[in-house]
Amino acid sequence: MAFKIINLNVHVSPKSGDIYFFDSNVWLWLLGIKQNLQPHETRYISFFQAVTKLDCVIILPALLVSEVVNRKLRFEMYNYARKKGDRPDETYFKQKFRYTSECTQALQKIYDDIAIYARSCLLINDKFGEQDFRHNDLLITTGPLLEFNDHYLFKLAKDSGAKIVTHDKDFKIEDIEVCTYNTQMLR
Repeated sequence: MAFKIINLNVHVSPKSGDIYFFDSNVWLWLLGIKQNLQPHETRYISFFQAVTKLDCVIILPALLVSEVVNRKLRFEMYNYARKKGDRPDETYFKQKFRYTSECTQALQKIYDDIAIYARSCLLINDKFGEQDFRHNDLLITTGPLLEFNDHYLFKLAKDSGAKIVTHDKDFKIEDIEVCTYNTQMLR
């Protein structure tokens, strides 16, 4: 099979009826994980917003929500630690940050932000245990070598007929449309 990499510099307008899966990197930029975004990061956000204005579908599986919430909350933990002058180790989150009002507030803001965008999304079942989503379909080392979450999300996107929108070069895989601004993937 051939790669179906779509250059978002060319495919600038989503079409009504298209189905998209936005990878966690796009969601994290959308949720403000960085203050000063690179131009390509801003373009992903603009593309996301364009998709929400049309009769398109954005699929949102629980695994992606979990990834985004956990990474954003860790980001907030590091901000908290920096302000306190702390050097977080592997126990810092569970032993210190988790019990602070800052953690509760950060988590509530993350949930509120996701809820705003989730109105434009279709929450999908993860299908774990169903046809093509059994352990022998997911715990494999043949085909595209993606880490487990990426492989699982790839299968969900493919099963849903969605185009993947990502900057992650690990998603340079065959058999699914991948929309990107990543020049390494476009080569």
